[in-house]
Amino acid sequence: MKHGLLCLDVTNIRNLKTKELCLGPGFNLFCGQNGSGKTSILEAVNLLGVGKSFRAQAIQQLITFGEQWCLVRGMLGNGPSGKDSTTWLAVEKRLNGQNTYRLGEKNEKSISELTKSLPVQVIDIHSHLVVEGGPLYRRRFVDWGLFHVEQDFLLNWRGLQRALAQRNASLKQRRAPDSVWDEAFIKYAMLVDTARRAYIERLAVVLVPQLQQMLGLDRVSVQYASGWDVQRGLAAHLLDNATIDSISGHTSCGPHRGDVVILVDDRPVKEVLSRGQIKVFVCAMLLARTEMLSNPKKALFLIDDLHAELDHSNCKTLVSAISRLGCQAFVTGIEESSLCRSTEGFTTNVFHVEQGEIFERV
Repeated sequence: MKHGLLCLDVTNIRNLKTKELCLGPGFNLFCGQNGSGKTSILEAVNLLGVGKSFRAQAIQQLITFGEQWCLVRGMLGNGPSGKDSTTWLAVEKRLNGQNTYRLGEKNEKSISELTKSLPVQVIDIHSHLVVEGGPLYRRRFVDWGLFHVEQDFLLNWRGLQRALAQRNASLKQRRAPDSVWDEAFIKYAMLVDTARRAYIERLAVVLVPQLQQMLGLDRVSVQYASGWDVQRGLAAHLLDNATIDSISGHTSCGPHRGDVVILVDDRPVKEVLSRGQIKVFVCAMLLARTEMLSNPKKALFLIDDLHAELDHSNCKTLVSAISRLGCQAFVTGIEESSLCRSTEGFTTNVFHVEQGEIFERV
């Protein structure tokens, strides 16, 4: 048995009809016209691993119209461990906010334990934002990786968010933040910053060869910018910016201002590459991030419209890289023939989606 979802059961997700799907360990291809429901399948998997959709801002957009709740269940294969084992994951979302997360026989307080069990990587029409969007997208990219490889990162990240929220609350009331929150903010800021900086250094080692193979790029630089002058120190910056922060009502420097600086030939990557090349660049970043997991085979790729902005050669390169890592993938597309051609030579299961109904090709 390989790592990955062995079966998926969805209820009240958009227009999908309730049905348990038996899934393959390699590439699961979902073909159908626009609006058929194929992307909704990827959303359901993302809900199971992340607790939300990758394209809907609010849960009511994901729940079938007229219903009050949705449920996604999946049987996860844990691979060889003396003997093969399976675990059931389940996420139930309700419009009233009463959500349930279940891992095996245990109810979890948050989605984090499910996320550790099912590391989901998404490639869709918004993937380019990791490069072309604001710093928030790149911080999320790094923090996802750290969540999966550093045991204490989530605790430190939450400590930072709590201290930042308390500090900003004081600033909005035109009060100087209590020293206890300044101390907590600096403490967790340094822990998060150190982790991010070390992660980017390790990522660059894996990413640069990946970019050479996929795009033929040689002079690539990947560095982390902390969000303040590290040489001066965060405490000095907070003191210098006290007046400005009080006027604006928020903290102007810290890890929440951090960014990943990516250069090609000493120029920002988005100024050098085309949109199609940028999507390949982001795919390389996701592959590198997956390779850094303690067990890359646990990752699951969700690829919405494989051929959007990717030519046949790049599709084959991406598929080959995912296969080498041993990852399971869910891939959508309009034309079955194109999807099958891009995944030719690899283990595939093909499904046809029409008006929310899913049929496996035999």
